[in-house]
Amino acid sequence: MRLWREYHVSYAFCTQAGNSAAADYRYRGKSRVACPEEVMTLEPGELHAVHRVYGLGHFDVVFIDPSLVKQLLGELKLPNAALHWRSSQTVGLDLLAVFRRFHASVAVTASALERQSRLVVALRLLAERNAERVPGRVIGGTESAALTRARDLIVDGFAENFTLDDIAACAGLRYFDLIRKFRERFGMPPHAFQLQVRLARARSLLAQGIPPVHAAAHTGFADQSHLNRHFRRTFSVTPAQYARGVPATL
Repeated sequence: MRLWREYHVSYAFCTQAGNSAAADYRYRGKSRVACPEEVMTLEPGELHAVHRVYGLGHFDVVFIDPSLVKQLLGELKLPNAALHWRSSQTVGLDLLAVFRRFHASVAVTASALERQSRLVVALRLLAERNAERVPGRVIGGTESAALTRARDLIVDGFAENFTLDDIAACAGLRYFDLIRKFRERFGMPPHAFQLQVRLARARSLLAQGIPPVHAAAHTGFADQSHLNRHFRRTFSVTPAQYARGVPATL
């Protein structure tokens, strides 16, 4: 039932368990509906925010490092560039079944061979349905150059203590225009977006075995308790609990 929002540093592949719950979320400046019949795919560098839920739901999500996705899709002879999905939603019972089997293999910690094989099959089918060959890094589609500069400043300098002056000057926008347009595009103001980026980076470090105290220091949090407070509020577990629960890598 939670209103979830997250900045992604990895590819995220999501399926909904069961056939009843649904949710509205914002992605690439548009409102979309998460349905049981689809596979949701979110790209690194993107943010999604759930703003309404219609009932209790359970979603299975696997986060995959961009370098692994690029390596596997390279065998499909796609261009040597960031893969861009036309939409975050791809419908198809066969595709859904393939991704659910992949998710199940991760949940039960199946053999590396099984998990890798199921991921390759899932990515191939998804690419055939929904991939575009787009040169370079494509994020956000039609977002304005000003918002691109503001977003990139926050993403690239996520550990820096930027002021509103810094971001407004980079974007070339007045304070009120920056906050309003940034919220319209990303679903939250710059300070909330910065927090989501920091949490995503911290989670990535924790998954690599970096202790919470060091993850906090590297991602711009004042101290470990500062990270703990925001991490638990967002993910419902502490950084230490999350680190202990990270499954084996693919």
